[in-house]
Amino acid sequence: MKKLKLIAFSVFVAMLSSCDPDQESTQEQDLAYLNQLLSEIEVLANSKDCTDAAEWDFTGIGTKSCGGYVGFIAYHKDIDSELLFQKIEEHIEAQTIYNQKWGIASDCAITVEPTGVVCEEGKAVLTY
Repeated sequence: MKKLKLIAFSVFVAMLSSCDPDQESTQEQDLAYLNQLLSEIEVLANSKDCTDAAEWDFTGIGTKSCGGYVGFIAYHKDIDSELLFQKIEEHIEAQTIYNQKWGIASDCAITVEPTGVVCEEGKAVLTY
């Protein structure tokens, strides 16, 4: 398990360098990396069908350039939440670097936190 974590961390560091302000990369490459991380988060969070909303929770994802989450994502409580939160933190760090490197501005509006999760046709849906 430690070896797997070391490999994952090494891959993360190598990929994060593509968002390093001192490294030469295009905005498109950096954005592709952010989208890849987000996709991995979504696949992990949605890896189970939603049949009982009580088995689900939600958490914030992303980071706006002026602070706060970009949005929220539902996840099943029985997945590898440690891995999920690790990937979310990697995404937040990479997005922070991306925002600074490329001068990304946001609306700075406070993102409304969901009140819960419901199941609709096997999918977890956030409620507000």
